[in-house]
Amino acid sequence: AQGEPLDLTFGSYLELAKRSRSFARMAPINAWQPAMTGSGEPERLTGQRVGAEYFRTLGVAPLIGRDFRADDDVPKGPNVVILSDALWRRRFGGERDIIGRSVRLNDADYEVIGVMPPEFENVLSPHAELWAPLQYELQFGAESREWGHHLRLVARLAPGVELDRAARE
Repeated sequence: AQGEPLDLTFGSYLELAKRSRSFARMAPINAWQPAMTGSGEPERLTGQRVGAEYFRTLGVAPLIGRDFRADDDVPKGPNVVILSDALWRRRFGGERDIIGRSVRLNDADYEVIGVMPPEFENVLSPHAELWAPLQYELQFGAESREWGHHLRLVARLAPGVELDRAARE
């Protein structure tokens, strides 16, 4: 993990994704703090809403279940969530049948589609315990949330590209 934290807009991310030649993959990230209710005590969790390429950009995949797909990260897309190993074990007893089950987050039902491996270190947000797709609009007006400077970006350099070249781009 190299580089400096930089807040950017979703519009800026779309332009970078379209024009960049230095990066093999990239994904936007937004902080998320949903309340989990339902089974067990209500709990405020730390999580992230991310672009569908997030875990592939980091080079890691869920231990069980599946990763996000492009059709998960669309406006009004499905409510799906990936859990950390720690949350899965603490809240659901490590039950392997968690995949496909519904959990209640911020008064909405989310289908659990994956659980990350225990060795996964989310250095971009070490306390994050769950992830859901960002689901931003691709066409938006001047006053929409997509222009707010509230996103972070993670990117993987393309093979053979040096960091200084990517920084100049």
